[in-house]
Amino acid sequence: MTKTDIETITTLALLIEEKSKELEVLRVAVENLKKSQQWHHSGKRMEDVVNLFCDEDITKDHIISDSRLAGIVNRRYMAIYTLRIGLQYTLKEICGYFHRDHSTVIYAVKTHRDRMQYDIEYRNLYNRLIKI
Repeated sequence: MTKTDIETITTLALLIEEKSKELEVLRVAVENLKKSQQWHHSGKRMEDVVNLFCDEDITKDHIISDSRLAGIVNRRYMAIYTLRIGLQYTLKEICGYFHRDHSTVIYAVKTHRDRMQYDIEYRNLYNRLIKI
């Protein structure tokens, strides 16, 4: 094995480890949601998920708004990701709730994944908000 082969294998192993951590975070979040309420899709259910990402300064209305403030956008991405990947809501359902088009929802999911991998403050906030 060459040095390049070893570096490639090491990089792939790190990526696999990161994806495993991401999946575990989602699994725990989904389990917490299942415990708190009956498992089904409804407008109320989406609201409950969005409320996970609220606090005294950032409300559900802020998250759903068109605000581009970083703190609000981050929580919007977290909520969209949890709904789409964790709870498997359809793009159409999420788009309707957040008043966004499908490309915006897809971008939010991708950006959340990137931030979870590279931004430790973002990752810590997400983990704290979903109570891991």
